Amino acid sequence: MKEVEGKVINTPEVDSDDYSTEDSKKSKASDKMAGVFERSKKTQKSPSKHRGGEESKLDMIIDMMQKMKQEQSEIKKEIQQIRAEQTFFREEVIKLKQENENLKKENDQIRKDNIRTKKELKYLKNTVDWMEKERKENNIVVKGIQVNTSDPTVLKDTVETTVKKHLNIDVTIKKVSKIGPRTCEAVLASAEDKAEIMKNRINLKL
Repeated sequence: MKEVEGKVINTPEVDSDDYSTEDSKKSKASDKMAGVFERSKKTQKSPSKHRGGEESKLDMIIDMMQKMKQEQSEIKKEIQQIRAEQTFFREEVIKLKQENENLKKENDQIRKDNIRTKKELKYLKNTVDWMEKERKENNIVVKGIQVNTSDPTVLKDTVETTVKKHLNIDVTIKKVSKIGPRTCEAVLASAEDKAEIMKNRINLKL
């Protein structure tokens, strides 16, 4: 109560608790407002950070894609190189097969030539053996004839003359070879001529 000019005026009493409650309310309201502003600030800053994170992820993805593209390009080059090498080796194999086929044909021809050569050599050997046998069968050795030449014609005429003179027979002499100073080998035309000379050789006095 207050007394003013003799009058008593009733004034409401304010409890200290009421003041504290009011202050508390105002403080809470102020805190709320501050919180709102703070959230507002955070909200304003958040999109920037979010965008930065997205850009970073996008850069990583782009970098990965570029690396993958580069790796794919390198792999493609390696595949092309491998294919080129395969083509080269395939061509080499074809060449080797062709060369092998040619060698096989050449070997077959050489084998055939060898067989033919062996047959020819066998034939020649048989011919030589036959001629040697015939020569031995139809040849005679004449000793004691003094001939100072190795000329086949002179030797042949000398032996024919000697045989005819001393044996009084006509024989055909194919060839005469000088095998010593006073010795000659005469090849007769037939075994009959040789037999005739051998039968009368006792009369051949040289």
